[in-house]
Amino acid sequence: MTAGFAALRYEQEPILYLCPEATLLTPEDNAALMLGMLGQAAEMQTAICLFDITGGNAPDPVLYAQDIAAFRTNTGTHGLSYGAAHYPFLCTSVMQATDIDYTNLFGGDINRLEPVINPAGRPDAAVTAIFNGIRNPEPQYTDECQPALFQDHQCRTCSSQYPAAKRSHGRTHYQHRSYERSRQAPANISVTGVKDLTICLSDSQQEPLHTDPVSGKSINMIRNLNGRGMLVWGARALDGNSQDFLYIQVRRTLIFLEQSCKLAVRTFVFQPNTNATWVAVKAMISSFLTSIRKQGGLCGASPEDAFSVDCGLGTTMTGEDILDGYMNISIQVALIRPAEFIMLTFRQQMPAAN
Repeated sequence: MTAGFAALRYEQEPILYLCPEATLLTPEDNAALMLGMLGQAAEMQTAICLFDITGGNAPDPVLYAQDIAAFRTNTGTHGLSYGAAHYPFLCTSVMQATDIDYTNLFGGDINRLEPVINPAGRPDAAVTAIFNGIRNPEPQYTDECQPALFQDHQCRTCSSQYPAAKRSHGRTHYQHRSYERSRQAPANISVTGVKDLTICLSDSQQEPLHTDPVSGKSINMIRNLNGRGMLVWGARALDGNSQDFLYIQVRRTLIFLEQSCKLAVRTFVFQPNTNATWVAVKAMISSFLTSIRKQGGLCGASPEDAFSVDCGLGTTMTGEDILDGYMNISIQVALIRPAEFIMLTFRQQMPAAN
């Protein structure tokens, strides 16, 4: 289960961890997967995790809060600033139920398909017979078994779970689009190709999802706003209690800056650990951060307000560090946070007497 994202440990490029089908796992397996993803993201410090919430495909209008509470419990307490969750699922036009057949479910892998439709704990003889026919197909058997497999009343598990997985695929696509802008809030982004939301929540219903006073974990809503359409309406990381990493783009910007500077200073490996090298390192990183500030990636009226870079004996290093072969660099940046709440104050002024 965890082998897929564990393999990313040895890759440099991935910046988003996505598991759209995770909501089809058992609650225990899904919780283990999310904990593993957050733990690896926190360890690697190169990517963030986007999560779906089990039950978001068909939420109960009254009991949906229980799904949110279960998700908050299952995500633990470690690495929360490297994760974000969106709710609810989208009803997309990417694929309809009529487009589904056993040849494209799980890539046509019958061994993976059967446990979903015909679980070992409650096998059905009729469904088993259908699978035997699929494994040993006779001419024109496909046209016969397809309706039996997906329309039979005993196959509702597959008929409900696979469209949910396709909706999850579609929703993840839109999430990825909103996360293309690493230094801007992945929010206030319209989604296209969407017919409806699985549940439409009001402002008052969104508030406890936005910030939970008990767990502190924030959930970003997808809203259908009058005159605006369907928008990703939230940019918070799971760690809603963090002042430093409350917003997901703050974490993403810091990842971008950290990894860029790490790659840049590799050119100085094995160079003399002297003042000339320290000056060159400071100049290179300062030039990079200046360009980021000009692009709007850092706040501050001047470069001095936006960042500072230190490297040298007596400031970031001791004589012992130099003897041990260490060159320490200290970088401080002023990251931009979104205007999440816009407060308007109106006051009626009485006309002055003539």
